[in-house]
Amino acid sequence: MIHNEQNDAITVNEAMFRLIDEKGREYSTSTKASVSWMMSHHSQEILTEINPGNDSVFTYFFDVPANADIKSFKLQGRGGMMGEPVVVPINYMEDFKGWLE
Repeated sequence: MIHNEQNDAITVNEAMFRLIDEKGREYSTSTKASVSWMMSHHSQEILTEINPGNDSVFTYFFDVPANADIKSFKLQGRGGMMGEPVVVPINYMEDFKGWLE
């Protein structure tokens, strides 16, 4: 979820996010998987504008190695091309059966 605490609208897209593994390697989103999800679930648009004081939930997909230690990954977000990056831990779910339905 992204909450806009600024005084003007922000535009969010998947290119603003990267997963970072324990070795510092960066993984970009899978555009093909994200677009497929959006189309099948009538979900967020490719570019989503969030007005001040509002928030929106996003689902992005990353292609990482099958043996990756997902619990050690961090999510990096950047506000625009010149924005300072923010790195946060990701929420890891052991059992996400039914979550993607």
